[in-house]
Amino acid sequence: GRMPATSALMGLGSHRLHRWQSGVPSNTPAVQGGLFYGNRDEVPGYRWYDRGQDRVLVSSSPSDLREAEKATAEGRQALLADGSCINSLLSGGAAKRLLTLSVMRGTRGDRRADERADFNLFWLNPWAYTSAVISTVWEFLAALVWMVIARFDPRKNMIRRTLRDAAARAVGNAFLRETAFFWLEQDVARGVPVIYSNFVGYDEVAHMAGPDAGEALATLTSFDRKLQRLRRQLQKSPMNYDLVILA
Repeated sequence: GRMPATSALMGLGSHRLHRWQSGVPSNTPAVQGGLFYGNRDEVPGYRWYDRGQDRVLVSSSPSDLREAEKATAEGRQALLADGSCINSLLSGGAAKRLLTLSVMRGTRGDRRADERADFNLFWLNPWAYTSAVISTVWEFLAALVWMVIARFDPRKNMIRRTLRDAAARAVGNAFLRETAFFWLEQDVARGVPVIYSNFVGYDEVAHMAGPDAGEALATLTSFDRKLQRLRRQLQKSPMNYDLVILA
């Protein structure tokens, strides 16, 4: 199939497929609030009106997410305490937060030295950033091809695609995937006790093309290849990691 590495996990008996309910609303911040803190009540939607503050809050705002996460975490134990959080909306109480929206644009002291070091490590690794850039350019070109195809397909031409959409797709489906797996591998090698990473590639493409579209399913294949590489590293790690995939 499209995800042989994932299928192998179930075929070997090390993993099982479970059905789970994300709840309502099913947007990412609410789901992460429930996952990280066991509380999803503070984020009622992507955009909501807060009567106490008499203003509209939105999940794409770092400052609004900081307030929402603070309320979500109050009096609760964080799942990612002493761990790391990569490419996420909420931090889950992680000690290290990389590309995590709720801690962006904060005070200068909010970013720890180890977080700055990991960013520098990525850019100082010629293979890592070259692979990320090439993958991003390739994905952008692929998005242009699918854009042309959509112009001649009435089922796909319902949503107008722009160059900005192609660029967002390239970043979300390629660059963020490459950086996330690079930092995942670094944290596994260091023996970080708990690591969480969010991958937005399928979501980015499926919103535009549809959940069953070939171009959306192709993003899962790219993710699966990276997962196979990570799985091999997990087997060599001195830590006994549990690999959990949420979809």
